[in-house]
Parts: sequence; structure tokens; C-alpha cells
Amino acid sequence: GISLDADNPILIDASVVPAVVEVSCLSEDGVYAPGDAVQILVKFSEPVVIDGMPFLVLDGGVDADGDVTEATATFLSGSGSTDLVFEYTVGEGHTSFGLDYVDVQSLNLDQCENGSPRGSIKFASAN
Repeated sequence: GISLDADNPILIDASVVPAVVEVSCLSEDGVYAPGDAVQILVKFSEPVVIDGMPFLVLDGGVDADGDVTEATATFLSGSGSTDLVFEYTVGEGHTSFGLDYVDVQSLNLDQCENGSPRGSIKFASAN
């Protein structure tokens, strides 16, 4: 930004970018049946604002054929804060002994038919 006041310059620090600092389960440890809901916290270093429906790709375990299954946790709440809550509904055949996200690119945005992202996760102070 430009400030004409030498005593009160405007400082914009573009080096501060929100980053995921923690992913944890809000639901108690235990055994869950198909249809049960499990809530997952994704904590950011700075407040973020959600536009659209982000989702988290999870490791759903190994199915009866030995194939790895993926599961999806959908965004539930937390826009405008550092804490985003996602909800995963246990599916048939999901047998993970330690529910976890797949990799560092597991947090995704819903996509348009052409494959471009629909929505955004933005730094709250940049809005």
C-alpha cells in the first residue's frame, strides 16, 4: 500500500500465509460402525475464510479384495477461524485402525465440471 504519512506507513506482510499446523480427531477413540459420524479438526496458523465446500481425503483402510479405499470428510464449520471442522461418515467396508488423511494434499476444494476449483480457502485478513 501507499501511505503519504511518513510517521504512519502502511505495512503489508505478504510472507504470512496460513498453513495447516494440526490435524486431529475430535471424536473419541473407539470402534465406529457404518453410518457413524467422526469429526476431524484441521487447525490453521492464521484464521481462514471458506468459500465453497472443501473436503479432506482420508485413508478408509483396505477392503475385502485388499484394495486401499479412500474416504471423504466434508466441511462442517469454522470459517473465519483457525479451526475448521470436517465430518466423515463411516462407509461400508471402511476398516481403518487409525483414521488418517492420505497425504499433504488431502485438503481439497470442490471442483467445477471443467476441473477448476469451486470456492476457496483464504487468509481471513486478506478479504
